[in-house]
Order: sequence, then structure tokens, then C-alpha cells
Amino acid sequence: GPDDLPAHRRSRALGVDRDKFCQCGAKAARAAMSEDGRRLMVWGMEGNKRQEIAALQAKMSDDEKMKVLGAGLEVFGQCAGGG
Repeated sequence: GPDDLPAHRRSRALGVDRDKFCQCGAKAARAAMSEDGRRLMVWGMEGNKRQEIAALQAKMSDDEKMKVLGAGLEVFGQCAGGG
């Protein structure tokens, strides 16, 4: 499924303008999540910081990870729809 694709291919597969999405996402993320969460989301979008992402996730609590995931979905919902 689309989850198997790298982030940049996934966004293209979903018909999202990546630059607009990232700009919208950054604004929405600032409002919705912690600094670590924002960093995770940005690195995820850039798709080139796997080790940093793994290290950051390792030090986050499950609760924080769930918050980031929820906020990420919210941001995606806001921004994928044309923002």
C-alpha cells in the first residue's frame, strides 16, 4: 500500500503539492505539537534523517509518540485538502 512508499513518493501518490503541504504542515504543526514532534514530522517529510528519527523516537514516551501521530494526522487532514 501507500505506506510502503518513501514520504516523497507517498505525497506524490496522494496528489499533494509537497512544497505547499510542507509549508502548511509546518504552520499547523507549530500549533499542534511539541518541538520534538515537529522535528520528527519535518525530518519525516525530508525523508533523509532515519537515524535521527529513530534516536528521537527512542527517547519519547508512548504518550508523546501518540500525540505526535495524532497531530500529524490532523496536520495532514488540514493541509492535504489544499490547505
